[in-house]
Amino acid sequence: MKTRFIIIIGFLLIFSACHVVRGLTYWYADLDDVNKFPSAALEKSTIPFQFTLTDDYASEKANHLDTLLEGTNTVAFIVIRNDSVIYENYWEGYGKNSNIPSFSVAKSFVSTLVGIAIDEGFIKNTREPITKYIPELLKNGEEYSKITIQDCLDMKSGLDNKENYSGVNMFSPMVEMYYGNNLEKSVFKAAIGSKRGDFNYQSINTQVLGMIVERATKTKLQDYLQAKIWQPLGMQYNASWSVDSKKRNTVKAFAALNAAPLDFAKLGRLFLNNGNWNGEQIISKNWVETTTNFDTLHQNGYKNQWWATEIAMIFEDSIEAVNYKKANLYTTKLQHVGGVIHWLKDAGKAYMAEGILNQFIYVRPDKNMIIVRMGDYPKNNIRVGYGGYDTDGFLGYVSELY
Repeated sequence: MKTRFIIIIGFLLIFSACHVVRGLTYWYADLDDVNKFPSAALEKSTIPFQFTLTDDYASEKANHLDTLLEGTNTVAFIVIRNDSVIYENYWEGYGKNSNIPSFSVAKSFVSTLVGIAIDEGFIKNTREPITKYIPELLKNGEEYSKITIQDCLDMKSGLDNKENYSGVNMFSPMVEMYYGNNLEKSVFKAAIGSKRGDFNYQSINTQVLGMIVERATKTKLQDYLQAKIWQPLGMQYNASWSVDSKKRNTVKAFAALNAAPLDFAKLGRLFLNNGNWNGEQIISKNWVETTTNFDTLHQNGYKNQWWATEIAMIFEDSIEAVNYKKANLYTTKLQHVGGVIHWLKDAGKAYMAEGILNQFIYVRPDKNMIIVRMGDYPKNNIRVGYGGYDTDGFLGYVSELY
């Protein structure tokens, strides 16, 4: 018994400063992750941009949305159309200036920085092999030289880090990457676990992209974000990006960008305006068009670290709904919700940045609309949705509502 106790104590001492203890302590990612890790500061813009405020909060639609959001564990929900905030609400003590973890929403910011680095000539194009910038990977095998930047952008690199944030899987590469204190080491150890060209959502791809941007620009990723996005897009509030350790100061590129909901919405506005921000081309129009191309999103569901999503068309007459489906090839399914209301969901006509716990920046170009949802998974198995559907469908419903 004494020997076993000594072994356990020794084990804990050995791992006391690494991902194992962090994983066992925190167990699951949650909204308090903003306070769990050291972070790099992002300073608010010297020329803040403010969306126009409206007085629609007492409208019947707003009351309906308030009701739909009850019990969904949402802490922030914002609807913006034509640069006007037409719905904004916060719960559980959160407010306009709250720093909320975005988790994988951060991936869409990182891919935007890749596009900007290409515009500025630091990266030649997305067809370049990742080993041009991270030659250390060649030690793992020659097959790494075939992986391109575009492969990582589209989650088709073959890299596999066992995508699971839970501390219960304390020895998995993903948990080591999220809770560990050496992200560069995680990149160097990245394993190939699937066929290159096949979609396999793995956060290691984004960490690789972050390292490539840093090495190409010779600038820390957080500093590049500050200069190229945070400042020019007029972010109103200070923010942070969690890092692996104070010593290394490497941001968790795949997650952990913590900011105010209204500031997250500004990335959506940038893409709605084809990369132009009040007359300044922040990122090339071609990059935005390639990323958000309707046909590409419909076919693949994912492009340049953005997701295809759905628009809910609402019909009160089933015959009208069926005729619409026949006339629109990209309509994916017809659903019946509560009596005579029908939904038709069209994939690819809107797109979004998405993070775990149902964090979203939803962009619908045909309505010039942005929706931001921040929060946690619904309690008591209540799903964020109209008629019990998922958050993706719910956002499509809200976009149609407004």
